[in-house]
Amino acid sequence: MNDSGKVQITGTVISGLGKGKHFIQLPLYNEIFSQLIGQPPFPGTLNLKVSLEDGRKIERFYHDKGRRYIDLEFNGQKFGDIEVLHAKMTDGNQSIPIVLVRPLLSEHDLTVVEVVASVQLRQHFNLSDGDKITLEIDIEKKAE
Repeated sequence: MNDSGKVQITGTVISGLGKGKHFIQLPLYNEIFSQLIGQPPFPGTLNLKVSLEDGRKIERFYHDKGRRYIDLEFNGQKFGDIEVLHAKMTDGNQSIPIVLVRPLLSEHDLTVVEVVASVQLRQHFNLSDGDKITLEIDIEKKAE
């Protein structure tokens, strides 16, 4: 942690399972992420591999500073619960607000972090599998 109450975690870009796109395009989740990032989300997530130690830290941040959406329902259909956490993604030159999301029914372990943003992050930061990128989590601010 640095003096400003922010934690920086570096992750490695990896390919996902392809499910994030489907879920983000569902009206219920799309509305949640639109509210969280202030504009419509890009239809997909960026997956990052982090160390187990950092994955555990992020898990604690979800519980302490994140927000949990439970008992989600849309048009009579139930959807999986999620935890979200505000953060920024930075490559040293530029920074963009993001939301970390953990579906509670996720097939990923703690070392995989899913990221939602208003832009296609791979394109925005010119990322490929294996590239490193930094997450900055403000641990003094609770997600609303």
